[in-house]
Amino acid sequence: MNPAALFGLIASALVVGAAGALLFPRLPRIVALAAAGLALAPVFAGESVAMWVHGLLGQPSATLAQLALLRCLGGTVPALGAARRWAFVAGAGAFYGSFLGNFAGFDFFSLGYRPAGLFVGALLPFAAWLHRRGESGWLVILGVDLAAYALGLFDNAWNALLDPVVVLLALAAAFRKGRPGRSAGECS
Repeated sequence: MNPAALFGLIASALVVGAAGALLFPRLPRIVALAAAGLALAPVFAGESVAMWVHGLLGQPSATLAQLALLRCLGGTVPALGAARRWAFVAGAGAFYGSFLGNFAGFDFFSLGYRPAGLFVGALLPFAAWLHRRGESGWLVILGVDLAAYALGLFDNAWNALLDPVVVLLALAAAFRKGRPGRSAGECS
């Protein structure tokens, strides 16, 4: 099995475990890890639940895999303020809209096929901003995403950074935790 396919299968199993942790938050985290492990076991005709999830959702991004692993381990998922959640959702909407309808004559997705050094260089100001804001959790996630792309686990850097499930989770968090302009106490 090639490394990208193996990563997709393991990431899909982690998504299953994280879903279990979200559905049953009072159970010990060992149950989430066990669910992830069981998702790799063949169920029907040699196929596992992780294979089904991978077939349904496609290759999970490295971001989704890391967030799922954090959830399975009981770690804290790095928080974003309401304004940043909405900015992420708006940016992801513009990004996905650009390659669905060639937004303003430019396809942002094509930038992900550029050499890894160019893409990493373009994200350095964003990484510096994350560092300056003390967002070390997201900085680590970004670093692992870029390493996964550089190692060849993804053919496009954007696929390592985000996927529709990450965007839907961010949208759900944005609606659940509040609109921009609300006080911090209302958003937590």
